[in-house]
Order: sequence, then C-alpha cells, then structure tokens
Amino acid sequence: MDVLKSIGLVSLTTLLSLVVLFLLTKLMGAKQVSQMTMFDYVEGITIGSVAAELATNLDAPLNSLTALVLYGLAAVGISSWTSHSLTARRVLTGKPLVLVLMNGRPLALVKEDQQADAILETWFAGTEGGNAIADILFGDYNPSGKLPMSFPRSVGQIPVYYSHLNTGRPYNADKPNKYTSRYFDEANGPLYPFGYGLSYTTFKVSEVKMSAPSMTSTGKVTASVEVTNTGKRAGETVIQMYLQDVTASMSRPVKQLRGFDKVNLQPGETKTVSFPIDVNALKFWNQQMKYAAEPGKFNVFIGVDSARVNQGEFELR
Repeated sequence: MDVLKSIGLVSLTTLLSLVVLFLLTKLMGAKQVSQMTMFDYVEGITIGSVAAELATNLDAPLNSLTALVLYGLAAVGISSWTSHSLTARRVLTGKPLVLVLMNGRPLALVKEDQQADAILETWFAGTEGGNAIADILFGDYNPSGKLPMSFPRSVGQIPVYYSHLNTGRPYNADKPNKYTSRYFDEANGPLYPFGYGLSYTTFKVSEVKMSAPSMTSTGKVTASVEVTNTGKRAGETVIQMYLQDVTASMSRPVKQLRGFDKVNLQPGETKTVSFPIDVNALKFWNQQMKYAAEPGKFNVFIGVDSARVNQGEFELR
C-alpha cells in the first residue's frame, strides 16, 4: 500500500464508504479499537446526491477524522464528482479527511490531492485488506510502499512514464523557456511519479558520492548516499538508483531503474546505502542488435522516488 499524501498520525473515529461493496471486513459496524477510539461504519452513499447524504451521515464529533473510500474507479470519471463530495464534506463538517483508494489503475487526482488531508492507495488488497488498511489508518503500522507506475495530472497527459526518451528541446523547470517541450495549461511531469510513496516519518538523502570518476568494462564503481530519518518515528523507505546513458549512439531513456534498497531507520538514525555498478547495468540493444555498453558519460540518480533524486556521474572508458 502506498501513502500518496500524509498528515501524520491522527485518531480515526468515522469511516464513510462510497460504495456498498466496501470490503473492510474487520471494520464493519461499530468497533472499539482502543479506549480512546471508536470506529463506526456508515453505509455507502450514491453519487447523485452526495452533498445531501453527507450531511445526513457525517454526524461524528468535530475532533474526528473521516475516511472516504473510493472503490474501482477509472481515471476518466473520478474527478468529475469526487471534487464536489470532498468540498461538501469540508463545508458541512470541517473535519480532517483521509481518502482511501481501491483501484487497479492510475487515477487523475489533482483536485483530490488539493482537498484531502491524506491519501492511501490500497489497490485491490484482497481478503486481509481491511486489516492492513486499519493498521495503517490507526497508526499501528508505518507504511513504506512505493508506486509501480506514474499517476498523471490529467487523462490528456497519458501516456506518462518515468523512462521516456529525451526530446530535442528538453524542459528545465529551473530555467523555463518557451521553446522547450512543455504543457501550457499544467505542469510537466506526473502528479505522483514512479516510485513515489510517503510514510508517518520523513527521510533525507545526501548528495551522491562516487567511488571513482570512471570505470573500465571489466571494473565497477559504487554510488553511495547517506539516508537519515528526519522524523519522530521509526520507519522504512526504498532508496532507488537510476542511470542515464548520456552519449549513447542511439536515444536512451532519461532514467532507468537499476537498483533499489529498503532501509529501516530509527528517528535521527543515518545509514549509508551503496549501489555497485558494473558494465551489465550499462548495456542496451544497439542498432546492430548487439547487447553491449558503449563508452561515454553516465548520470547516476539516487533518491526516494524517480523525481526527488540527487545526481552523480561517471565515465565508462
């Protein structure tokens, strides 16, 4: 499961389901979770009369938190009505909101991201999904999942993926120029990139350190970073390494995932994460249909997802 937006640990007292098919079996009906927390299940509501039914069903105390569960929705239709339901919910209750997604494909969630306090992506979690979701929402488990695909900002942006080829006029967010490949009506890049995922703590990744500035076809280099848990709770994260062949004889992706490592850190703890790189990580099928690596410059990107990365470089001689 992937946390797409986080507000930290909170006391959850009410869960609102938007569909009758909601399958959190552990949480059906009123349930005493702890001495301080009571969980209430509210029957699903219909899309056509969201505001009226929200006003009727959401009668929990003002210091509670509400979770809206969206089941099996496609990217095309979600924002057309959930934005109205979220706005109505905020106006009527003023309570914090956690959006729980149950879906099998990427969704366009720009408006939902702006209005929800937290978003939990559960995919299709199976018969024990209710237990897993409850553990995360109540803070019994600190999630560390990462997205296996990019989430677009709109359906017009599809296809969107991290390993795309470069363009003749690549866009630079730090130095925008009208003669570059970019959108005029929204930001470049996905809303949630490949490898994205939050937790109840935060992590800081240092600059990339290379063991050597170059390597031969029979040697290797090692890229390392220092990872620090900057939050107040123990947690895990997946550190990811991407490579880019800058001077290849044919167009190569701007990034390709070539390594990842999951680290568990206590609050304030720092660990070194290292990725050895040999010639096999640099090979591709060239124009002669040979699987080989070509001499030249390579960029190394290491971070917590495919977008939030620090960069190093080395040369294959």
